Amino acid sequence: MIRFVFVDPIPIHRHPFSGRIILPIRGKGVTYIEPNIYEAHEDTFAVFDKNIVHTNGPLTGKKIYLDAVQLP
Repeated sequence: MIRFVFVDPIPIHRHPFSGRIILPIRGKGVTYIEPNIYEAHEDTFAVFDKNIVHTNGPLTGKKIYLDAVQLP
């Protein structure tokens, strides 16, 4: 598991070799999974396959803490 703390959105990107499970553990933000934007908070999670365009980030002026699991 990988833990992230975001104070700014990260660039839109993709993982060409593995999917992800993204679990917000504290804070509020957004998750973009092409072509949709979703709320991100402790009661949500995102699962997507490899090569999917996405990003995560906090609400303006906030922090969001995320755990990520890499899928095979």
